[in-house]
Amino acid sequence: MSVAAPIVDFCVQAWSAWAPGLADAGAWRAWARAPHRPAGEGRPELPQYPMLLRRRAERLARMALQTVAEVRTPAPCPMIYASPRGETARAVPLLRELAQTGQVAPGPFSLAVHNAVAGLESIAHADTGSYGAIAAGGETAEAAIVEACTLLTDGVGSVIVTVYDELVPDCYRAYVEEPDAPYAYSLRVGRTGGPRFELAWGQGARGTGHGARGDESPPNREAPDLPVPHAPCPVPPALPPPLHALRFLLSDHPTHHHDGSHRRWTWRRAA
Repeated sequence: MSVAAPIVDFCVQAWSAWAPGLADAGAWRAWARAPHRPAGEGRPELPQYPMLLRRRAERLARMALQTVAEVRTPAPCPMIYASPRGETARAVPLLRELAQTGQVAPGPFSLAVHNAVAGLESIAHADTGSYGAIAAGGETAEAAIVEACTLLTDGVGSVIVTVYDELVPDCYRAYVEEPDAPYAYSLRVGRTGGPRFELAWGQGARGTGHGARGDESPPNREAPDLPVPHAPCPVPPALPPPLHALRFLLSDHPTHHHDGSHRRWTWRRAA
Protein backbone atom coordinates (compact mmCIF):
# COMPACT_ATOMS: atom_id res chain seq x y z
CA MET A 1 0.00 0.00 0.00
CA SER A 2 1.45 3.35 -1.03
CA VAL A 3 1.88 6.09 1.56
CA ALA A 4 1.25 9.72 0.67
CA ALA A 5 4.31 11.95 0.80
CA PRO A 6 4.44 14.43 3.70
CA ILE A 7 3.48 17.94 2.64
CA VAL A 8 3.38 21.42 4.18
CA ASP A 9 1.83 24.57 2.77
CA PHE A 10 2.49 28.24 3.38
CA CYS A 11 2.00 31.73 1.95
CA VAL A 12 4.83 34.19 1.28
CA GLN A 13 3.65 37.43 2.89
CA ALA A 14 6.87 39.35 2.18
CA TRP A 15 10.39 38.65 0.93
CA SER A 16 13.78 40.31 0.69
CA ALA A 17 17.14 39.16 -0.67
CA TRP A 18 20.69 40.50 -0.82
CA ALA A 19 23.89 39.41 -2.55
CA PRO A 20 26.80 41.31 -4.10
CA GLY A 21 25.38 43.13 -7.11
CA LEU A 22 21.78 42.20 -6.18
CA ALA A 23 20.61 44.72 -3.64
CA ASP A 24 16.91 45.30 -4.41
CA ALA A 25 13.76 43.50 -5.54
CA GLY A 26 14.10 44.64 -9.16
CA ALA A 27 17.60 43.20 -9.44
CA TRP A 28 16.43 39.89 -7.98
CA ARG A 29 13.47 39.71 -10.36
CA ALA A 30 15.88 40.17 -13.27
CA TRP A 31 18.17 37.54 -11.73
CA ALA A 32 15.26 35.08 -11.59
CA ARG A 33 14.87 35.42 -15.36
CA ALA A 34 18.60 34.97 -16.01
CA PRO A 35 20.15 33.46 -12.87
CA HIS A 36 23.86 33.42 -12.16
CA ARG A 37 25.97 32.66 -9.13
CA PRO A 38 26.44 35.86 -7.06
CA ALA A 39 30.01 37.02 -6.66
CA GLY A 40 31.84 40.11 -5.53
CA GLU A 41 33.17 41.92 -2.48
CA GLY A 42 30.19 44.15 -1.62
CA ARG A 43 28.32 44.01 1.67
CA PRO A 44 25.30 45.84 3.15
CA GLU A 45 26.00 49.03 5.11
CA LEU A 46 23.17 48.39 7.64
CA PRO A 47 22.35 52.03 8.47
CA GLN A 48 19.22 50.82 10.28
CA TYR A 49 21.31 49.04 12.94
CA PRO A 50 23.42 50.55 15.77
CA MET A 51 27.06 51.24 14.93
CA LEU A 52 28.36 48.87 17.62
CA LEU A 53 26.42 46.01 16.08
CA ARG A 54 27.59 46.91 12.57
CA ARG A 55 31.19 46.77 13.74
CA ARG A 56 30.73 43.25 15.08
CA ALA A 57 28.98 41.90 11.98
CA GLU A 58 30.97 40.59 9.04
CA ARG A 59 29.47 40.11 5.59
CA LEU A 60 27.49 36.93 6.28
CA ALA A 61 25.74 38.48 9.27
CA ARG A 62 25.25 41.78 7.45
CA MET A 63 23.50 40.10 4.51
CA ALA A 64 21.16 38.22 6.82
CA LEU A 65 20.42 41.25 8.99
CA GLN A 66 19.68 43.39 5.94
CA THR A 67 17.04 41.02 4.64
CA VAL A 68 15.44 40.44 8.06
CA ALA A 69 15.07 44.20 8.55
CA GLU A 70 13.07 44.49 5.32
CA VAL A 71 10.44 41.87 6.23
CA ARG A 72 10.11 42.60 9.95
CA THR A 73 6.82 43.93 11.28
CA PRO A 74 6.19 45.93 14.47
CA ALA A 75 4.59 42.85 16.01
CA PRO A 76 7.28 40.29 16.93
CA CYS A 77 7.09 36.81 15.46
CA PRO A 78 9.24 33.67 15.63
CA MET A 79 12.33 33.56 13.44
CA ILE A 80 14.19 30.69 11.82
CA TYR A 81 17.82 31.35 10.85
CA ALA A 82 19.07 28.72 8.43
CA SER A 83 22.57 28.51 7.02
CA PRO A 84 24.32 25.48 5.51
CA ARG A 85 27.60 26.39 7.20
CA GLY A 86 27.16 29.59 9.21
CA GLU A 87 30.19 31.69 10.18
CA THR A 88 32.72 29.17 8.90
CA ALA A 89 35.15 31.90 7.86
CA ARG A 90 35.21 33.15 11.46
CA ALA A 91 35.51 29.62 12.84
CA VAL A 92 38.60 28.57 10.86
CA PRO A 93 41.11 30.89 12.64
CA LEU A 94 39.50 30.01 15.99
CA LEU A 95 39.98 26.30 15.33
CA ARG A 96 43.60 26.91 14.41
CA GLU A 97 44.09 28.96 17.57
CA LEU A 98 42.49 26.20 19.62
CA ALA A 99 44.78 23.59 18.05
CA GLN A 100 47.87 25.70 18.73
CA THR A 101 47.10 27.12 22.18
CA GLY A 102 44.28 25.00 23.59
CA GLN A 103 41.98 28.00 24.07
CA VAL A 104 40.05 30.64 22.14
CA ALA A 105 39.00 34.18 22.96
CA PRO A 106 35.32 34.35 24.06
CA GLY A 107 34.51 37.46 22.01
CA PRO A 108 35.36 36.06 18.56
CA PHE A 109 33.89 32.69 19.57
CA SER A 110 30.52 34.24 20.44
CA LEU A 111 30.28 35.66 16.91
CA ALA A 112 31.20 32.36 15.23
CA VAL A 113 28.50 30.12 16.72
CA HIS A 114 25.56 29.13 14.53
CA ASN A 115 23.03 31.37 16.29
CA ALA A 116 25.30 34.44 16.30
CA VAL A 117 23.25 36.30 13.67
CA ALA A 118 20.04 35.59 15.57
CA GLY A 119 21.65 36.96 18.72
CA LEU A 120 22.77 40.18 17.03
CA GLU A 121 19.35 40.76 15.51
CA SER A 122 17.46 40.12 18.73
CA ILE A 123 19.80 42.43 20.67
CA ALA A 124 19.31 45.22 18.11
CA HIS A 125 15.51 45.07 18.53
CA ALA A 126 15.40 44.05 22.20
CA ASP A 127 13.40 41.07 20.95
CA THR A 128 12.97 38.34 23.54
CA GLY A 129 10.80 36.21 21.26
CA SER A 130 11.46 32.76 19.89
CA TYR A 131 14.14 32.02 17.33
CA GLY A 132 15.93 28.93 16.08
CA ALA A 133 19.15 28.36 14.15
CA ILE A 134 19.44 25.30 11.92
CA ALA A 135 21.79 23.78 9.36
CA ALA A 136 20.95 21.00 6.92
CA GLY A 137 23.60 21.22 4.21
CA GLY A 138 22.16 21.47 0.72
CA GLU A 139 18.65 20.92 2.13
CA THR A 140 18.76 23.87 4.50
CA ALA A 141 16.06 25.91 2.73
CA GLU A 142 13.64 23.00 2.84
CA ALA A 143 14.39 22.23 6.50
CA ALA A 144 13.77 25.87 7.38
CA ILE A 145 10.37 25.90 5.68
CA VAL A 146 9.33 22.68 7.40
CA GLU A 147 10.37 24.15 10.76
CA ALA A 148 8.42 27.34 10.06
CA CYS A 149 5.32 25.40 9.04
CA THR A 150 5.36 23.46 12.32
CA LEU A 151 5.14 26.83 14.11
CA LEU A 152 2.28 27.92 11.85
CA THR A 153 0.48 24.68 12.69
CA ASP A 154 0.83 25.56 16.37
CA GLY A 155 -1.12 28.76 15.72
CA VAL A 156 1.59 31.36 15.10
CA GLY A 157 0.43 34.03 12.65
CA SER A 158 3.75 34.58 10.85
CA VAL A 159 7.30 33.25 10.88
CA ILE A 160 10.38 34.89 9.38
CA VAL A 161 12.67 32.42 7.62
CA THR A 162 16.18 33.67 6.80
CA VAL A 163 18.47 31.56 4.62
CA TYR A 164 22.04 32.73 4.19
CA ASP A 165 25.53 31.51 3.37
CA GLU A 166 29.04 32.60 2.41
CA LEU A 167 31.90 31.34 0.30
CA VAL A 168 33.46 28.16 1.65
CA PRO A 169 36.97 28.65 3.09
CA ASP A 170 39.64 27.07 0.89
CA CYS A 171 40.52 24.47 3.53
CA TYR A 172 36.98 23.03 3.29
CA ARG A 173 36.36 23.43 -0.41
CA ALA A 174 37.25 19.82 -1.30
CA TYR A 175 34.62 18.52 1.13
CA VAL A 176 31.66 20.53 -0.16
CA GLU A 177 29.73 19.11 -3.10
CA GLU A 178 27.41 21.96 -4.06
CA PRO A 179 28.40 25.39 -5.44
CA ASP A 180 28.95 28.18 -2.93
CA ALA A 181 28.09 31.88 -3.09
CA PRO A 182 27.46 34.84 -0.77
CA TYR A 183 23.73 35.51 -0.38
CA ALA A 184 20.88 35.92 2.06
CA TYR A 185 17.12 36.04 1.77
CA SER A 186 14.26 36.35 4.22
CA LEU A 187 10.68 35.16 3.77
CA ARG A 188 7.86 36.15 6.07
CA VAL A 189 5.52 33.17 5.80
CA GLY A 190 2.03 32.55 7.13
CA ARG A 191 -1.19 30.73 6.39
CA THR A 192 -2.66 33.66 4.44
CA GLY A 193 -1.54 36.99 3.02
CA GLY A 194 0.32 36.10 -0.16
CA PRO A 195 1.00 33.56 -2.90
CA ARG A 196 0.57 30.01 -1.63
CA PHE A 197 3.15 27.24 -2.02
CA GLU A 198 3.47 23.59 -1.04
CA LEU A 199 6.58 21.62 -0.13
CA ALA A 200 6.49 17.83 -0.25
CA TRP A 201 9.21 15.27 0.29
CA GLY A 202 9.74 11.60 -0.21
CA GLN A 203 12.46 9.01 -0.31
CA GLY A 204 15.20 9.86 -2.78
CA ALA A 205 18.02 7.90 -4.31
CA ARG A 206 20.76 7.72 -1.70
CA GLY A 207 23.92 9.36 -2.90
CA THR A 208 22.25 11.65 -5.42
CA GLY A 209 24.07 14.57 -3.85
CA HIS A 210 22.70 18.08 -3.43
CA GLY A 211 21.76 18.81 -7.01
CA ALA A 212 18.77 20.83 -8.10
CA ARG A 213 16.63 19.98 -11.08
CA GLY A 214 14.97 22.45 -13.34
CA ASP A 215 11.24 22.92 -13.68
CA GLU A 216 9.62 20.07 -15.52
CA SER A 217 6.23 21.60 -16.36
CA PRO A 218 5.21 24.53 -18.59
CA PRO A 219 5.10 27.91 -16.88
CA ASN A 220 1.88 28.80 -15.09
CA ARG A 221 0.69 32.01 -16.73
CA GLU A 222 -1.93 32.59 -14.03
CA ALA A 223 0.57 32.79 -11.16
CA PRO A 224 0.13 35.46 -8.42
CA ASP A 225 1.81 38.85 -8.43
CA LEU A 226 4.96 37.83 -6.54
CA PRO A 227 6.55 35.71 -9.31
CA VAL A 228 8.03 37.08 -12.51
CA PRO A 229 7.33 35.17 -15.74
CA HIS A 230 10.31 33.53 -17.37
CA ALA A 231 10.83 30.53 -19.58
CA PRO A 232 11.93 27.20 -18.11
CA CYS A 233 15.67 26.65 -17.93
CA PRO A 234 16.44 23.15 -19.27
CA VAL A 235 19.95 23.18 -17.79
CA PRO A 236 19.92 24.99 -14.42
CA PRO A 237 22.98 27.12 -13.66
CA ALA A 238 25.42 26.08 -10.96
CA LEU A 239 23.76 27.64 -7.93
CA PRO A 240 23.69 26.72 -4.25
CA PRO A 241 20.49 24.69 -3.68
CA PRO A 242 18.82 27.40 -1.52
CA LEU A 243 19.17 29.84 -4.40
CA HIS A 244 17.38 27.39 -6.69
CA ALA A 245 14.53 27.47 -4.17
CA LEU A 246 14.50 31.28 -4.19
CA ARG A 247 14.54 31.31 -7.97
CA PHE A 248 11.46 29.08 -7.98
CA LEU A 249 9.62 31.35 -5.53
CA LEU A 250 10.35 34.37 -7.75
CA SER A 251 9.39 32.58 -10.95
CA ASP A 252 6.07 31.44 -12.36
CA HIS A 253 7.11 27.79 -12.68
CA PRO A 254 4.55 25.38 -11.20
CA THR A 255 7.12 23.00 -9.69
CA HIS A 256 10.74 22.69 -8.64
CA HIS A 257 12.46 19.42 -7.69
CA HIS A 258 15.53 19.16 -5.49
CA ASP A 259 17.27 15.84 -4.99
CA GLY A 260 18.99 16.00 -1.62
CA SER A 261 21.27 13.42 -0.11
CA HIS A 262 18.38 11.35 1.29
CA ARG A 263 15.17 13.08 0.20
CA ARG A 264 13.56 14.32 -2.96
CA TRP A 265 11.91 17.65 -2.30
CA THR A 266 9.13 19.04 -4.49
CA TRP A 267 8.14 22.68 -4.35
CA ARG A 268 4.75 23.46 -5.89
CA ARG A 269 2.77 26.57 -6.56
CA ALA A 270 -0.62 25.94 -4.96
CA ALA A 271 -3.91 26.79 -6.64
